[in-house]
Amino acid sequence: MAYFETTPSVTGKGGSNPRTYTTPTLLRYGLTDDVELRLFTNSLTVEYSPNRAGFSPIVFDMKVHFWDENKDLFLPAVGMEILLQSTFGSSFLNTGVQPSLNLLFSKDLVWDTVLEASVGLQSGDIGLNSGDGYEMTVQGDLTTKVTERISLFVQTAYNGSVDPRFANNILVGGGGLLNLTETITIYGSYNASVVKDLPPYFTNLGIAFAF
Repeated sequence: MAYFETTPSVTGKGGSNPRTYTTPTLLRYGLTDDVELRLFTNSLTVEYSPNRAGFSPIVFDMKVHFWDENKDLFLPAVGMEILLQSTFGSSFLNTGVQPSLNLLFSKDLVWDTVLEASVGLQSGDIGLNSGDGYEMTVQGDLTTKVTERISLFVQTAYNGSVDPRFANNILVGGGGLLNLTETITIYGSYNASVVKDLPPYFTNLGIAFAF
């Protein structure tokens, strides 16, 4: 099965970082039951002050599922994501080839609630400046099903995300998902920074299709 999503996003102005509009776009394809090939890009990117627009670099991505969760031992499902940011993009957004790695964890909890977390290594300032060494990034979210169609979640991120979906920051936020059909979902979130002089918020609203 293939999957496509696009998520128009706005990042607030903070310190030397301009207010930015992006359109993160993801295309993924299930090669096997345990291996997924993915293409990601922030696509159209508009920065304000100075005003300029371009196309963000393409990120080649592969996700591998290692094992399912063990409910008897209370162990999570585990996977790994390997990313390689390319130079295919506008010159002012081009930061060179940058590899990253992410370990993925997922655990079913009570009351139709799922806890997901990831711990990764990303090239320094991936998606922003030329990478210099690696830094750790941590993300987590807690999602609960409210009805058969609606789910709500809270999430947090340390050092942004391994893919360049949003910049280095420490964020706390939440949002929701609405399954319109079995193959179409709309979703959105608002995330606030807890670090002074960094972008104060990151918000998005997107739609996903499975086909």
